[in-house]
Amino acid sequence: MNQESFDTNSCGHFNRIDQKNRLEIDPILKLPEVLKVTSLKKTALYKMMEAGLFPRQIKLGARRVGWRQSAIREWINSRPYVDELSRGRDIK
Repeated sequence: MNQESFDTNSCGHFNRIDQKNRLEIDPILKLPEVLKVTSLKKTALYKMMEAGLFPRQIKLGARRVGWRQSAIREWINSRPYVDELSRGRDIK
């Protein structure tokens, strides 16, 4: 079993450290990557963020933002599966 601990970096964000004390980096995704992996359109993504239904970006610089890969992965994993019966299909 992999035991994890947490360390706060200089920005106050938590980084996971595995039992061998190797820092696990949480990659930052830019907008084109987020749109690709979620299959959302830009307008829909920003409307969902505004409604609190999608992870917020993090500030990377004066004019640069990104999303933590882990936050996007969690969002994708939280999406419900479509029930085949609710779509009106006959399953045989």
